[in-house]
Amino acid sequence: MPGLVGALSVLGMAVVAPLGLRRLATPGVARLVPFWPFLALVAGWGLLLERGAVAVALVLPYAVACAAVAALAALRFLRDRRLGTRDMVAGFACAALFVAATSLVAERAGIELLGFTLAIHGLTVAHFHYAAFAAVLVAGLTWQAAPSRLTTAGAWAVPVGTAITFAGFFTGNAVELVGATVLTGGLLLTSYALLRLRPHAFLVVAALAIPLTMALALWWAAGEAFGYGHPTLRQMAATHGVANALGVGLCGLLGWRSVTPPSL
Repeated sequence: MPGLVGALSVLGMAVVAPLGLRRLATPGVARLVPFWPFLALVAGWGLLLERGAVAVALVLPYAVACAAVAALAALRFLRDRRLGTRDMVAGFACAALFVAATSLVAERAGIELLGFTLAIHGLTVAHFHYAAFAAVLVAGLTWQAAPSRLTTAGAWAVPVGTAITFAGFFTGNAVELVGATVLTGGLLLTSYALLRLRPHAFLVVAALAIPLTMALALWWAAGEAFGYGHPTLRQMAATHGVANALGVGLCGLLGWRSVTPPSL
């Protein structure tokens, strides 16, 4: 998986994922974080190779770590038996890493899992590190810093919109557009709250990046649903993908790291 998508995937695995995992109070996760950059860089090496057994062997440890994080989140839910905003944000973020890691292994193995092409699996690795994992944490941390109906709606709309968008891959472009609209609404609420709070310069950058990146996402989803012209996947990766990764995901989590809110 060379090129821009591969580079964004490595950044997501090696930098964004540990930044986000440090914000989680899920028991056991903190013990995995010190090893995360090493596992991610080994997986990044696997992205440089041709698909096959060696590439799979290199990405598998990272995938196992993501599976462990998801399992710890599930145990947290079974222990606490509640689904408040904090639990939902933490659980969804961990599940997003598992989806990304599953697609990573499938892409490196050359397996079109669930009917998705290898190219879509490659995009999913990057997309779920940023648009799912990082975005829901930015929204959740914003809610935690300034609880209100607005930030609560944003924290819930991001994972719900992401889930609907994912379902749209199986049910049709119209459902995908609904998901993109819900996701956009949640992130715009988060952007508005961040601009009102202005707790850190990085978070202001994240807030300003959200309207740009989500306008592109809506353009693409609407074009797919209604059949009019829209950016190609390559163009989306170079515009929406970069803005989402660097502006929203990286700057958002760096900003909350500097402000140091309580863990989710």
